[in-house]
Amino acid sequence: MKSISPIGFSQISRITDYVVNTELPDILYREDRQYSVDTTTIDNTMLVEENLVRVPLTLEEDNAYKTIDSTATLEEAFRPTGFLARAMLNDDNQAGEGSIGNSVNRVIPDGLSPQISFNRVEDFHLGIDYTHRLGRAIFQVQAGYNTHAKNWNHGGTIKYRWLDHTNVNSTLFGSHFVTNDDRYLSKYPHWLNSLYSLSGFDDYFDYFRNKRTSTGIRFGINRFRLDSKFTFHNEEHSSITGDVFDYSLFGWHKDRR
Repeated sequence: MKSISPIGFSQISRITDYVVNTELPDILYREDRQYSVDTTTIDNTMLVEENLVRVPLTLEEDNAYKTIDSTATLEEAFRPTGFLARAMLNDDNQAGEGSIGNSVNRVIPDGLSPQISFNRVEDFHLGIDYTHRLGRAIFQVQAGYNTHAKNWNHGGTIKYRWLDHTNVNSTLFGSHFVTNDDRYLSKYPHWLNSLYSLSGFDDYFDYFRNKRTSTGIRFGINRFRLDSKFTFHNEEHSSITGDVFDYSLFGWHKDRR
């Protein structure tokens, strides 16, 4: 994903023939207006332009006006330079070559993503998530090992779009997972909780062992933008055995429980 870096600018203005405490005509105070327009100046624009004393450009500004194409976009006119810029940006003639993202994709297959996290129960969680599309079916599998809890998180999901018409569509789906889950839903991101826990702060979540299975069918009517879903869902909860992992990178934390 590309983004535009912050752009700042400064401006120097020049006021010519400015006089302090000069005499002003009474008519200016008779009108109930905060600003007045000098109509004589507007009528003699060419004369003003001829006698205008401009603020001279700096050497850098002068070179910029001579070299930068005024019709170019911001991305073209202020293209970043350097090693990282060359690695992240793709030239139009060599799209996809030499970028960091494509270099990673040569090592990690499409659809495969690593999963790394830390908390006071699992210690480090090291796993993978793989998603693959085959025709109308989508397969997703997950597997990971928790180094302190000494158990595995594993499971998978399958979705099959068996009906796909202009007005009506339907999908069959099913999943089964055995994982260590947190006790309540929260907008607090797990990656941030991992950083906080490693840094010595309290772990935000509580954890339990969860074995869950679900299957169902979803119908959609495209014309009316209506969706209905029928699902069977079952969960079996249990406690995670063993002590918590009382550790942080700098040893600043209180005893964890």
